[in-house]
Amino acid sequence: IVALNKCDALDADTITDRKADLETACKSEVSTVSAVSGQGVNELMARAYTYVRARREADKQVREADETRKQRERDGLPVTRGWSP
Repeated sequence: IVALNKCDALDADTITDRKADLETACKSEVSTVSAVSGQGVNELMARAYTYVRARREADKQVREADETRKQRERDGLPVTRGWSP
């Protein structure tokens, strides 16, 4: 997550230019925020929350798959790597 802060101190054209430059550099969406005025802070926090939830869920799935694989190995069962044609 990338954010351009202190937007309260910038004019609209400068924000647009700097945001575009950052998006080009990081190849990701850039949030514009101002901690002083609170502009964009709630939206940025919502993005962070969504990102953390998704990462935690993905990590959980990896851990569960790894535990299933380990249990199959302990039980002497073949370990499957997923279906493929």
